[in-house]
Amino acid sequence: YASILRGMSTRNRWPRAATQPCLPMATKRRGFVVPASASSFASSVSEATKRDVPPPSIFNDVLGPVMRGPSSSHSAAALRIGRIVKMLLEDGLSHHPHSTAGGDTAGATLQEKNATAEGTTRPPRVKLLVEYDPNGSLVTTHDGQGSDMGLLGGLMGWEADDSRLTNFKEEAAKAGLEMEVRYLSYGAQHPNTYRMTATSDNGSRVEATAISTGGGIIEFLQVDGFPVTFRGDREELLVWMEERPECEEKKENRKRNDKHAEEEGKVSDFIERALEESNRKNIDTFATVYEMEGNTAAPSGSKKLLLQVSSSSETVIKSILEKLRCDHRDRSSASSSNGSSSSSSSNILIKKVAAIRPVLPVKDPGRQGRLVPFLNVAEMEQYAEDHDNMPLWQLGARYESARGNMSEDEVLDAMLRTASIMRGSVEEGLAGTSYSDRILPCQSSSLARAMNQGQVIPGDVLNKVILYVTAIMEVKSSMGVIVAAPTAGSCGACPGTILAVAEQLGKDEVEVARALLVAGIVGVMIAKHATFAAEMGGCMAECGAGSGMAAAAITTMAGGDTKQALGAASLALQNSFGMTCDPIANRVEAPCLGKNVMAATNSISCSNMAMAGYRHLIPLDEVLVAMKAVGEQLPHELRCTGKGGISATPTARAIEAKLKNNDNGSNGDDRGARPTPGGSKIQC
Repeated sequence: YASILRGMSTRNRWPRAATQPCLPMATKRRGFVVPASASSFASSVSEATKRDVPPPSIFNDVLGPVMRGPSSSHSAAALRIGRIVKMLLEDGLSHHPHSTAGGDTAGATLQEKNATAEGTTRPPRVKLLVEYDPNGSLVTTHDGQGSDMGLLGGLMGWEADDSRLTNFKEEAAKAGLEMEVRYLSYGAQHPNTYRMTATSDNGSRVEATAISTGGGIIEFLQVDGFPVTFRGDREELLVWMEERPECEEKKENRKRNDKHAEEEGKVSDFIERALEESNRKNIDTFATVYEMEGNTAAPSGSKKLLLQVSSSSETVIKSILEKLRCDHRDRSSASSSNGSSSSSSSNILIKKVAAIRPVLPVKDPGRQGRLVPFLNVAEMEQYAEDHDNMPLWQLGARYESARGNMSEDEVLDAMLRTASIMRGSVEEGLAGTSYSDRILPCQSSSLARAMNQGQVIPGDVLNKVILYVTAIMEVKSSMGVIVAAPTAGSCGACPGTILAVAEQLGKDEVEVARALLVAGIVGVMIAKHATFAAEMGGCMAECGAGSGMAAAAITTMAGGDTKQALGAASLALQNSFGMTCDPIANRVEAPCLGKNVMAATNSISCSNMAMAGYRHLIPLDEVLVAMKAVGEQLPHELRCTGKGGISATPTARAIEAKLKNNDNGSNGDDRGARPTPGGSKIQC
């Protein structure tokens, strides 16, 4: 381990600290990474910079996650954060996290440890302390928008669409999980900041800070005070170490005993060889060592260290982890036979190891995933022109193929599955939904009945769009499965529009999937240059983005060309600037439903305008830059905090108070209501 701390081979190293600024903590990097090519320091720094921020993925960032809950940036993101905290609590030296694919089986790990220790089968007792900064958004939204649900579900190893999320409190109690929430001003730099301390009665403890950046995407900023960063899209191995000062006798022994020096370096040499071999095979892998300064908890003169090995390959991490486990067993056996606490004079002690599996559907393939064909609209248009006017849907498939290291056929197949889930949400919504913690009744059935009886203004596709958007939103509000597209709060606008227009135009499922690829690549541009987070850009970032995506998609379905589709997206986004995010009682139902409908109808209008030759004037690239700026200029109170807009009206506050008193928040008319898991009723 000492050779890792002194740096990798000189011919293959560069300081990662030069490419990524540290957080304001008492820590510093002391390690090095192994690039694919170390021909020059400049090229290495450029490569590392690209590695640190992978480009958006259609399935990670835009059309996903597949989930339950009111908000992707709360429910799904918190669940992913919770899953990673669970993995951080596990001891990789005694348990192999790669033996399962996660999920329910992974959830038994802590229970098994406690059962082994005490000879019982009781559930594990894990406590999570979460601190939210009042200057952010989570103080007012964590309960109503599903952050608490997500964190506990993640600690139980669930996926974001697990059916047990509807009863998460009961399941958490059975699993022995406790959660305490505190409001504390600690200078959080992001409105969706989770500062957490997780402890288990098996002695494991971890402190971590993570953020939700919108649409279910997350990023960890620190672990146990070390500024280690990861996004849940790579294989990660964290090794906690302690470096103790050597006494003079050990130094002399190490200098004289070549055999011991060889033994001391065997694991670190193995790690170095693994890094070099993986990079020769074009597998993106790097290692970084962090050093804790001013550490008062360690013995005098000792330092706390954290080694992070990050790879695009599970095999690389498994091999390193297995080597660490074998070495740990050898040292433990030698220590037992010698009757001493340590059989080695090494001054580097491994305290804990944790392996972090990816929680995003599309893994970061490393350098290969950085070689996407374009990253802005102008580049995309030029690429299309250079490739025989490639259609927009194929541009989306080409991009995601490069980003996810998969074939274009695999991309299309994945989108067909996504379209099927979206259609299932529509069908479930039209069949009627119910849930106790909800403020709006089931209304899609009323619209369908009124349409059939000729009681609404004729609108052909427009009314069908309203119907489908409403159905999807009602499924979300009843904890059914939806696709966040691009977010859960805006899950109705884009899918509802595309599905309804496709039916009106007689399009098949393949053409629907291609339209979704168009929506996806427009969403990639929004994710790259603006945001999907309402906490950063208001509802413009959610429903506005969904409107722009849908406008481009239905334009291509109707036969429009790439310029018309991108013009429609530009118009739709321009019309959405300044939209506030102010959900009543934090339930992401109203005025969210109306804004989804408005976004959908806006997309139809803009599509028709673009195909009729209306001028959008401002290129989409420039619109996205302006969109980001407008979001930053919106007051904090109008960005999903529950402190302004409709959410701050007296009636909205009264509805919120009723919900807190276990009232279902309906208008009192209980006709047609059906029982729900919580024992209450909601009108349907």
